[in-house]
Amino acid sequence: MILRESGKEVILQGTDGYLTLSYATGELEYGVEPPKGLEELPILLHMAHFLGVITAFGMTFILVGVAQPSGTSVRGRHCLYSHEQPGRIDGYSHPIPIQRIHLLHANNCHHYISTLVRKAIQEACQDTYVDLFRRYDPDDTYCWNRHLLPNRVKSVLPMARVQQGLTDMLVYCFSGFYEVITAGLSFQVRLQRWIDNCGQRYFSRGIDPHGFTANTARVQFLVNGVVIYTLFRGSLPLTFEQPCATRYTPPIKIAAMEMTTEDRSRFETLLIQHADLLLDTPTALDQYSLICVNALHSKGAIEALDEGENGRRRDDEERLSRTFQTLLNGTKLPITCSHIDVHRISRDEVKMRVDELVRKTFTYPNEQTQFLRVNCLDCADRTTLLQTYILQGVLQLYFQRACPDLCRTCRTCLTISMQELRYASFRAGETCSYGYLYAPPHGRLLNTLPRLTPITKAIDKAYDGFNSLYRYIVNRYRQPLSKYNLSFFQGEQNVPFNYKGTVLYLPVVISLLLLILITSDAYRDFIPYAPQVVYISSSLLLLLWGLLGSGLLLS
Repeated sequence: MILRESGKEVILQGTDGYLTLSYATGELEYGVEPPKGLEELPILLHMAHFLGVITAFGMTFILVGVAQPSGTSVRGRHCLYSHEQPGRIDGYSHPIPIQRIHLLHANNCHHYISTLVRKAIQEACQDTYVDLFRRYDPDDTYCWNRHLLPNRVKSVLPMARVQQGLTDMLVYCFSGFYEVITAGLSFQVRLQRWIDNCGQRYFSRGIDPHGFTANTARVQFLVNGVVIYTLFRGSLPLTFEQPCATRYTPPIKIAAMEMTTEDRSRFETLLIQHADLLLDTPTALDQYSLICVNALHSKGAIEALDEGENGRRRDDEERLSRTFQTLLNGTKLPITCSHIDVHRISRDEVKMRVDELVRKTFTYPNEQTQFLRVNCLDCADRTTLLQTYILQGVLQLYFQRACPDLCRTCRTCLTISMQELRYASFRAGETCSYGYLYAPPHGRLLNTLPRLTPITKAIDKAYDGFNSLYRYIVNRYRQPLSKYNLSFFQGEQNVPFNYKGTVLYLPVVISLLLLILITSDAYRDFIPYAPQVVYISSSLLLLLWGLLGSGLLLS
């Protein structure tokens, strides 16, 4: 679509119609006939993708996505998001790699937010402007860069509430990304996942660091504060329906259905595409077999649920497990099915198990002894990413065996091969994911989320924050950093890392962080609706968590 703008409206020009957003009223109009003088209007974006509509604060916002430039490689068929790719089994095209999203809005909203931002900068700079040789100016870049930070703007401002509301809304719509909102003609939201403080994430949630992520989102519908969207987490196509004002923790429900002959044929076709991407030649099927990996829930996870929820989720997991196993047994391709518990697995364990799986030296049981964990999205995400790592390992081994002399003498060839390897493994992983979750239109995953209380949301956020802190400390102080920041398949031995001195002062660091968090006003604002008793008890629980975590790290 082409995005055009006039002084009164924004027009999305598509192949079959026109969508117009009025600046004055904020109303949307759809029409087949082009507006008068359309070709004379200036173009904002040549290639835009209409993602959906969001209504907030009584105003209408249009989400327009700008696609990431397509990757290039020596082999065109291995390009990520190539136009020649066939559609999915549900009829949709492959997910668009979105680089950024423009949240289009009316001018009055833009001026309102800009005024509030200037007010926030003015209040922040009046007390902390230390450069005596310069006069204060609200438009000064020095002030913006220095004080327009979340930890600096703490005053009670409408700007903060409006901006936080829009940020939260987009967080819920595009879970799993970092959002950056800037004031201007449109809000720019970058949908590119960045590496965290320790150099890498616990699991690499992308294919490569150049913007080609495995996480995209497509908004389908939003009305009365409820959003329906498709989220691709690690190439898993999941459709969600949830309120925008609640945190995303939905269960996954599998629709009961019987496998037909057509379903089996479709699944086998997916596996053939998977094998074609993996091995590139039909003759190689005699030498290598497909490797399918299932994630298992840890023991006791299901038993911890209440009786009604326990039975419902067990039924869903049994149904999905039987479906997947039946489809695998009905194919004619050589398939190695391994069942691995990837819950809380470390990076070293991933590499070790991938090497064992690729070289066919693994000793894990090849029988289904537990049910698939489908009620945890992270576990499903880890399964697909582990599958992608395995595909990369198989492809890397294949490249080494196919042209060992060339790869040994030509670094450029090896680099190109690794890029093709990543692109092909993503496409193969996506194909396998559709077969794994089996998501045709009549069996699409539908998630509903009950509205949470403020206290529950606060506890959920606190848990997520401290879980991230704990994971950061473990990765930062208990892993060899020189090895940790390298790519996944380097093949080098672990570099010795002396963290004895680090572990000695680690409890002190955790205690200081907890003390600052408990005594600061920011934590008191973190749970605004909780009484004093909840505040004190939560602080004690967090302190106890820090002591237990320190003991675990020292053990």
